[in-house]
Amino acid sequence: QAHEALLAPREVVLVDGLAAAAEPAALARFVTGLPDAGWWRVDPLRRLGAEVVALADVVDTLVGVDMEPAEWRALYAALAGADLESLATIPVPLADGRLVRGARGVLLPTSDVDPDTLAPFGLRVAAAQAVHPLLARLGATEATAAAVLRDPAVRAAVEAGDEAVGEAVLRLVEASGLTVDDEPWLARTLVPDGTGALAPAGELWFGDSELLDLLDIDRATYTVDAATARRWGRTVLRGVGVRDGFSVLRVPEVTVGEETWHDL
Repeated sequence: QAHEALLAPREVVLVDGLAAAAEPAALARFVTGLPDAGWWRVDPLRRLGAEVVALADVVDTLVGVDMEPAEWRALYAALAGADLESLATIPVPLADGRLVRGARGVLLPTSDVDPDTLAPFGLRVAAAQAVHPLLARLGATEATAAAVLRDPAVRAAVEAGDEAVGEAVLRLVEASGLTVDDEPWLARTLVPDGTGALAPAGELWFGDSELLDLLDIDRATYTVDAATARRWGRTVLRGVGVRDGFSVLRVPEVTVGEETWHDL
Protein backbone atom coordinates (compact mmCIF):
# COMPACT_ATOMS: atom_id res chain seq x y z
CA GLN A 1 0.00 0.00 0.00
CA ALA A 2 1.02 3.59 -0.52
CA HIS A 3 2.22 5.37 2.59
CA GLU A 4 -0.79 7.72 2.67
CA ALA A 5 -3.14 4.69 2.81
CA LEU A 6 -1.59 3.35 5.99
CA LEU A 7 -3.14 3.86 9.43
CA ALA A 8 -1.46 4.23 12.78
CA PRO A 9 -2.92 1.74 15.31
CA ARG A 10 -4.63 4.55 17.25
CA GLU A 11 -6.41 5.60 14.03
CA VAL A 12 -7.85 2.13 13.47
CA VAL A 13 -11.52 1.41 14.13
CA LEU A 14 -12.40 -2.28 14.39
CA VAL A 15 -16.05 -3.30 13.98
CA ASP A 16 -16.73 -6.26 16.22
CA GLY A 17 -18.84 -8.81 14.31
CA LEU A 18 -18.00 -7.55 10.83
CA ALA A 19 -15.39 -10.17 10.00
CA ALA A 20 -18.11 -12.76 9.25
CA ALA A 21 -19.71 -10.53 6.60
CA ALA A 22 -19.31 -11.36 2.93
CA GLU A 23 -17.47 -8.11 2.16
CA PRO A 24 -16.35 -6.28 5.32
CA ALA A 25 -14.76 -3.52 3.23
CA ALA A 26 -18.23 -2.31 2.23
CA LEU A 27 -18.47 -0.44 5.54
CA ALA A 28 -15.30 1.54 4.83
CA ARG A 29 -17.35 4.44 3.43
CA PHE A 30 -19.23 4.67 6.72
CA VAL A 31 -16.47 3.88 9.24
CA THR A 32 -13.40 6.10 9.16
CA GLY A 33 -10.33 4.08 10.10
CA LEU A 34 -11.64 0.66 9.03
CA PRO A 35 -8.56 -1.47 8.24
CA ASP A 36 -8.09 -3.77 5.29
CA ALA A 37 -9.65 -7.17 5.91
CA GLY A 38 -6.20 -8.78 5.92
CA TRP A 39 -5.24 -6.69 8.97
CA TRP A 40 -8.10 -7.72 11.22
CA ARG A 41 -6.05 -8.81 14.21
CA VAL A 42 -8.27 -7.58 17.00
CA ASP A 43 -6.16 -8.35 20.06
CA PRO A 44 -2.80 -6.85 18.98
CA LEU A 45 -4.46 -3.82 17.35
CA ARG A 46 -6.55 -3.21 20.45
CA ARG A 47 -3.44 -3.37 22.65
CA LEU A 48 -1.82 -0.84 20.35
CA GLY A 49 -4.73 1.59 20.83
CA ALA A 50 -7.25 0.71 18.12
CA GLU A 51 -10.90 1.51 18.86
CA VAL A 52 -13.42 -1.36 18.84
CA VAL A 53 -17.10 -0.67 18.09
CA ALA A 54 -20.02 -3.09 17.83
CA LEU A 55 -21.51 -3.81 14.41
CA ALA A 56 -24.97 -3.04 15.83
CA ASP A 57 -23.81 0.46 16.77
CA VAL A 58 -22.50 1.09 13.27
CA VAL A 59 -25.75 -0.19 11.74
CA ASP A 60 -27.68 2.26 13.93
CA THR A 61 -25.83 5.18 12.35
CA LEU A 62 -26.87 4.17 8.82
CA VAL A 63 -30.39 5.55 9.27
CA GLY A 64 -29.08 8.97 8.28
CA VAL A 65 -27.41 7.75 5.09
CA ASP A 66 -28.86 8.84 1.74
CA MET A 67 -28.44 6.09 -0.85
CA GLU A 68 -30.33 4.75 -3.83
CA PRO A 69 -32.25 1.46 -3.31
CA ALA A 70 -29.74 -0.43 -5.46
CA GLU A 71 -26.92 0.80 -3.23
CA TRP A 72 -28.75 -0.49 -0.16
CA ARG A 73 -29.10 -3.87 -1.85
CA ALA A 74 -25.36 -3.96 -2.49
CA LEU A 75 -24.77 -3.18 1.18
CA TYR A 76 -27.12 -5.99 2.25
CA ALA A 77 -25.21 -8.39 0.01
CA ALA A 78 -21.91 -7.25 1.54
CA LEU A 79 -23.16 -7.69 5.12
CA ALA A 80 -24.75 -11.10 4.52
CA GLY A 81 -23.23 -13.65 6.87
CA ALA A 82 -22.83 -11.25 9.78
CA ASP A 83 -24.79 -11.78 13.01
CA LEU A 84 -28.48 -11.14 12.29
CA GLU A 85 -29.12 -9.60 15.69
CA SER A 86 -26.46 -6.99 14.96
CA LEU A 87 -28.19 -6.16 11.68
CA ALA A 88 -31.70 -5.98 13.15
CA THR A 89 -32.03 -2.20 12.82
CA ILE A 90 -30.52 -1.86 9.36
CA PRO A 91 -32.46 0.74 7.34
CA VAL A 92 -34.72 -0.33 4.48
CA PRO A 93 -35.79 2.03 1.66
CA LEU A 94 -39.49 1.82 0.85
CA ALA A 95 -41.27 2.08 -2.48
CA ASP A 96 -42.86 5.38 -1.39
CA GLY A 97 -39.47 6.99 -0.73
CA ARG A 98 -39.38 6.57 3.05
CA LEU A 99 -36.44 4.99 4.88
CA VAL A 100 -37.42 2.85 7.86
CA ARG A 101 -35.33 1.28 10.60
CA GLY A 102 -35.30 -2.52 10.53
CA ALA A 103 -36.73 -5.11 8.14
CA ARG A 104 -39.27 -6.61 10.54
CA GLY A 105 -42.76 -5.62 9.41
CA VAL A 106 -41.56 -4.66 5.92
CA LEU A 107 -43.27 -6.29 2.94
CA LEU A 108 -41.19 -7.48 0.00
CA PRO A 109 -42.91 -6.78 -3.35
CA THR A 110 -44.05 -9.77 -5.39
CA SER A 111 -45.77 -10.27 -8.73
CA ASP A 112 -48.89 -11.45 -6.86
CA VAL A 113 -50.04 -7.98 -5.85
CA ASP A 114 -50.17 -4.88 -8.04
CA PRO A 115 -48.45 -1.87 -6.39
CA ASP A 116 -51.60 0.19 -7.04
CA THR A 117 -53.50 -2.19 -4.75
CA LEU A 118 -51.07 -1.50 -1.91
CA ALA A 119 -51.01 2.29 -2.31
CA PRO A 120 -54.17 3.17 -0.29
CA PHE A 121 -52.91 1.47 2.88
CA GLY A 122 -49.58 3.25 3.40
CA LEU A 123 -47.87 -0.10 3.97
CA ARG A 124 -44.13 -0.52 4.50
CA VAL A 125 -43.29 -2.05 1.12
CA ALA A 126 -39.60 -2.26 0.27
CA ALA A 127 -38.34 -0.60 -2.89
CA ALA A 128 -38.03 -3.33 -5.51
CA GLN A 129 -34.41 -2.43 -6.33
CA ALA A 130 -33.40 -2.89 -2.68
CA VAL A 131 -34.78 -6.41 -2.18
CA HIS A 132 -32.18 -8.95 -1.05
CA PRO A 133 -32.56 -12.35 0.73
CA LEU A 134 -31.00 -10.81 3.85
CA LEU A 135 -34.17 -8.76 4.41
CA ALA A 136 -36.28 -11.92 4.66
CA ARG A 137 -33.83 -13.38 7.16
CA LEU A 138 -34.20 -10.19 9.20
CA GLY A 139 -37.99 -10.51 9.38
CA ALA A 140 -39.40 -9.00 6.18
CA THR A 141 -42.23 -10.99 4.57
CA GLU A 142 -43.33 -11.35 0.97
CA ALA A 143 -46.25 -9.16 -0.04
CA THR A 144 -48.57 -11.97 -1.08
CA ALA A 145 -52.26 -11.10 -1.21
CA ALA A 146 -52.91 -13.04 2.01
CA ALA A 147 -49.98 -11.43 3.85
CA VAL A 148 -51.07 -7.94 2.82
CA LEU A 149 -54.68 -8.61 3.77
CA ARG A 150 -53.56 -9.74 7.22
CA ASP A 151 -51.37 -6.69 7.79
CA PRO A 152 -52.67 -4.73 10.81
CA ALA A 153 -52.72 -1.53 8.74
CA VAL A 154 -55.22 -3.05 6.30
CA ARG A 155 -57.54 -4.20 9.07
CA ALA A 156 -57.29 -0.81 10.77
CA ALA A 157 -58.22 1.00 7.56
CA VAL A 158 -61.24 -1.24 7.00
CA GLU A 159 -62.48 -1.00 10.58
CA ALA A 160 -62.06 2.78 10.49
CA GLY A 161 -64.44 2.96 7.53
CA ASP A 162 -61.84 4.30 5.10
CA GLU A 163 -63.75 4.82 1.86
CA ALA A 164 -60.57 4.68 -0.25
CA VAL A 165 -59.65 1.07 0.49
CA GLY A 166 -62.77 -0.90 -0.45
CA GLU A 167 -61.75 -1.76 -4.00
CA ALA A 168 -58.22 -2.69 -2.91
CA VAL A 169 -59.63 -5.06 -0.28
CA LEU A 170 -61.84 -6.73 -2.89
CA ARG A 171 -58.78 -7.27 -5.10
CA LEU A 172 -56.88 -8.82 -2.22
CA VAL A 173 -59.81 -11.10 -1.32
CA GLU A 174 -60.07 -12.18 -4.96
CA ALA A 175 -56.34 -12.95 -5.16
CA SER A 176 -55.95 -14.58 -1.74
CA GLY A 177 -59.15 -16.58 -1.36
CA LEU A 178 -59.51 -15.36 2.24
CA THR A 179 -63.07 -14.69 3.43
CA VAL A 180 -64.98 -13.45 6.46
CA ASP A 181 -64.69 -16.98 7.83
CA ASP A 182 -60.93 -16.42 8.05
CA GLU A 183 -60.98 -12.70 8.90
CA PRO A 184 -64.39 -11.62 10.27
CA TRP A 185 -63.48 -7.92 10.07
CA LEU A 186 -63.73 -8.14 6.27
CA ALA A 187 -67.49 -7.71 6.71
CA ARG A 188 -66.75 -4.04 7.51
CA THR A 189 -65.45 -3.45 3.96
CA LEU A 190 -67.40 -0.59 2.38
CA VAL A 191 -69.10 -1.36 -0.94
CA PRO A 192 -71.83 0.55 -2.85
CA ASP A 193 -75.43 -0.33 -2.01
CA GLY A 194 -78.41 -0.01 -4.35
CA THR A 195 -78.73 3.71 -3.62
CA GLY A 196 -75.10 4.41 -4.51
CA ALA A 197 -74.08 4.99 -0.91
CA LEU A 198 -71.28 3.00 0.73
CA ALA A 199 -72.24 0.44 3.36
CA PRO A 200 -70.48 -2.40 5.20
CA ALA A 201 -70.57 -5.50 3.02
CA GLY A 202 -71.81 -7.64 5.89
CA GLU A 203 -75.03 -5.61 6.06
CA LEU A 204 -75.93 -6.12 2.39
CA TRP A 205 -77.67 -8.80 0.34
CA PHE A 206 -77.47 -9.81 -3.29
CA GLY A 207 -80.39 -8.22 -5.12
CA ASP A 208 -81.65 -11.54 -6.50
CA SER A 209 -81.82 -13.29 -3.12
CA GLU A 210 -85.22 -15.00 -2.73
CA LEU A 211 -85.00 -14.40 0.99
CA LEU A 212 -85.60 -10.69 0.42
CA ASP A 213 -89.22 -11.48 -0.40
CA LEU A 214 -89.69 -12.50 3.23
CA LEU A 215 -88.17 -9.36 4.71
CA ASP A 216 -89.81 -5.99 5.23
CA ILE A 217 -86.83 -3.85 4.19
CA ASP A 218 -85.94 -1.27 1.57
CA ARG A 219 -84.24 -3.36 -1.10
CA ALA A 220 -82.11 -0.53 -2.46
CA THR A 221 -80.70 0.28 0.97
CA TYR A 222 -79.89 -3.32 1.88
CA THR A 223 -78.70 -4.80 -1.41
CA VAL A 224 -75.32 -4.51 -3.09
CA ASP A 225 -75.14 -2.27 -6.14
CA ALA A 226 -75.96 -4.28 -9.29
CA ALA A 227 -72.94 -3.02 -11.24
CA THR A 228 -70.65 -3.91 -8.33
CA ALA A 229 -72.18 -7.38 -8.18
CA ARG A 230 -71.58 -7.91 -11.88
CA ARG A 231 -68.02 -6.64 -11.70
CA TRP A 232 -66.80 -8.66 -8.72
CA GLY A 233 -69.06 -11.69 -8.80
CA ARG A 234 -70.65 -13.63 -5.99
CA THR A 235 -67.51 -15.40 -4.79
CA VAL A 236 -65.57 -12.22 -4.00
CA LEU A 237 -68.55 -10.38 -2.53
CA ARG A 238 -69.47 -13.39 -0.39
CA GLY A 239 -65.87 -13.29 0.76
CA VAL A 240 -66.46 -9.87 2.34
CA GLY A 241 -69.81 -10.87 3.82
CA VAL A 242 -72.50 -9.98 1.28
CA ARG A 243 -75.38 -12.43 1.85
CA ASP A 244 -77.76 -14.30 -0.41
CA GLY A 245 -79.51 -16.31 2.30
CA PHE A 246 -79.57 -16.90 6.00
CA SER A 247 -76.15 -16.68 7.63
CA VAL A 248 -74.89 -19.50 9.81
CA LEU A 249 -73.84 -18.35 13.25
CA ARG A 250 -71.14 -20.52 14.79
CA VAL A 251 -70.65 -20.24 18.54
CA PRO A 252 -67.77 -22.38 19.85
CA GLU A 253 -68.89 -22.43 23.50
CA VAL A 254 -72.46 -22.26 24.76
CA THR A 255 -73.57 -22.58 28.37
CA VAL A 256 -76.78 -24.61 28.32
CA GLY A 257 -79.37 -23.62 30.91
CA GLU A 258 -82.86 -22.24 31.43
CA GLU A 259 -81.72 -18.69 30.70
CA THR A 260 -79.67 -19.51 27.60
CA TRP A 261 -80.14 -16.88 24.92
CA HIS A 262 -78.25 -15.24 22.07
CA ASP A 263 -78.49 -11.66 20.93
CA LEU A 264 -78.77 -11.94 17.13
